[in-house]
Amino acid sequence: MTIFGTLFFSMMMLGLFLGLRKRARLRDIQAMFRRFNEQDQNREVILSWIREKDTTGRLLDTLDYLTKIESEDLAVKVFDAFDPHEFKDRHIRVFACKAYKKSNKRAEGLAMAQTLVEDYPGDDSVLDICIATQLHFGALEEAKKKLLPRLEVKAKGTTFTRHHAHLIAAEGDPTRAVEILEKVTAQDYALYRNTLAPAHRRLIYEQYTESQRLLDEIKAQLNLD
Repeated sequence: MTIFGTLFFSMMMLGLFLGLRKRARLRDIQAMFRRFNEQDQNREVILSWIREKDTTGRLLDTLDYLTKIESEDLAVKVFDAFDPHEFKDRHIRVFACKAYKKSNKRAEGLAMAQTLVEDYPGDDSVLDICIATQLHFGALEEAKKKLLPRLEVKAKGTTFTRHHAHLIAAEGDPTRAVEILEKVTAQDYALYRNTLAPAHRRLIYEQYTESQRLLDEIKAQLNLD
């Protein structure tokens, strides 16, 4: 077998191993939630399972799972049950910030967003959730301070252009925001159609649906179809 063949086989086996591991973790968390529902949704079932072993990994899996099934209120309750200084993992705090945002926990969401962006100043995904959270809760000046410098940096994608449209609408020019968002949604959809890698397609589709949701929301305010 050539070196390229060996490398391909190794990568294939690694992908298979990671896939099996991911499915096993999903089965574990689904079994835990069955016990949770069988015991009258006793939160201690979740907390005990998380603390049992690999607390950081299990908390991350739990927040990820609850976010996917749109149970952000429960995600917030689970995260808040732990000492906020116990977990410094970036991914856990990003999931928590998103859950605070969707659950309309203003003080907690804004505080988490600010802490994240201070700890990860060069991370665009963190900047994205920070600005999204600030816009959601009407902290426009704070969002503007972070957004405007980022708009001067050229980069692929339309995330920050969407945030700019959101800011423009919030500041009183929804018509201009609609013009921007119509271009953004068209770009997002074209990128989605032309992307083959499944993981990238999912991320782009999420970006497209968020842009379309915001566009529909602003059009509704203007009574536009």
